Amino acid sequence: MKINLTYVNIFVGALVFAVLAFLFNIIRNNNPQQETWLFKKTHEIILANEHLNHNLLRYQFGNTNNFNDISANSEQLKRFKNDLMQDEFAVKQLHDAKLNSLFDALELKLNEKEQQVNEFYLANTTLKKAIDFTRRQINALPKTTQTLKQLEQELNYASTNYITSNNSNLQSLTAELKESVTQFPSSQQFFVEQVATQTEAIIEKNASIFKMLNEITQETRNSFTQEFEDALHNFFEERQKITFYIQSFLFLASIVSSAWAVYLLLKLSKKESALTTAESNIKNLQYAFDQHAIISFSDAAGNFTHVNE
Repeated sequence: MKINLTYVNIFVGALVFAVLAFLFNIIRNNNPQQETWLFKKTHEIILANEHLNHNLLRYQFGNTNNFNDISANSEQLKRFKNDLMQDEFAVKQLHDAKLNSLFDALELKLNEKEQQVNEFYLANTTLKKAIDFTRRQINALPKTTQTLKQLEQELNYASTNYITSNNSNLQSLTAELKESVTQFPSSQQFFVEQVATQTEAIIEKNASIFKMLNEITQETRNSFTQEFEDALHNFFEERQKITFYIQSFLFLASIVSSAWAVYLLLKLSKKESALTTAESNIKNLQYAFDQHAIISFSDAAGNFTHVNE
């Protein structure tokens, strides 16, 4: 069976074009801007997390009682997380199962931290309200003692200055107050006991909030994003290697293709030269016939259809 070389050439050309299109698409997907953007966003998450931890510690030790900075840091973390999820350069656009899994874990950590900050805010607000209510109760008592005055001052200090796991001053003052309940008029004893009970609850809430703060701020860079960063770096490093190999292959293919094109042009030139020579020989032969003989062609009816010159 004779194979039509034209169809073979068309098929080979289409196959080569498809392979080249696939390789060029891989190179196009290796966008340096995407790599830069992803690492930038990851570092922004690290910085926002460090700022959040710093402001939480400042709040804990009474360097500030303004929760706005903490809220702003928490919103930053949320915004950066959403960027990594929804932007045109988002992690999902890389179509890598390991990176997607690690990012899901990072997203879970960010969501947990956001929830922890909200819970801290609610618990701290509740604590402040409890302290204010207890101080008002102390100030409303007709009879006061040195213990009550010190307790009121310590509650005020706890409300505006720091959060601790073990407020020994409050504990000792509360114990003294409970022992001295009988020194108050019977009409006030219930309220004094209530103050002592509420102060003990404040101490427990204070300790609970202190523990909550430690849990929120324990996530460092290494435990927070390091694994994701390492995987991201390895992914782009591997893709750069693949891109280099493809570019090298395409460069070699272009050299081979150029050499093949030159070979075909030389071959075509030789054939064209041979064809010109053959055409010239035919013309010379026809001229010789025309000079030495009369050659004619006729149809079946005897009519001449061609006569040489």
